[in-house]
Amino acid sequence: MQAASGNWLTPKDLQHELRIGEKLAYKLLKSGSIPSVRVGGLIRIYRPQLEEALLEDPDLTKKKKRGRGRNPGQNQHPNFLRKD
Repeated sequence: MQAASGNWLTPKDLQHELRIGEKLAYKLLKSGSIPSVRVGGLIRIYRPQLEEALLEDPDLTKKKKRGRGRNPGQNQHPNFLRKD
């Protein structure tokens, strides 16, 4: 029995479904967070496995906050400790 073609997604379909960018889509596929298969040179995602992965980790597509250097309230110059 052949699976319905609507059960298989391309990476572009994945981006549209999850409303994520291309880089994040490929990062999730490469890391294995979203299961996929290669057919020749093409990547395909089986929808039931995608749904299962999202149930296991609902925050899968949320961006992680990263530190961006110094705190905004922190003095920029190291001489702020020097007493004149």
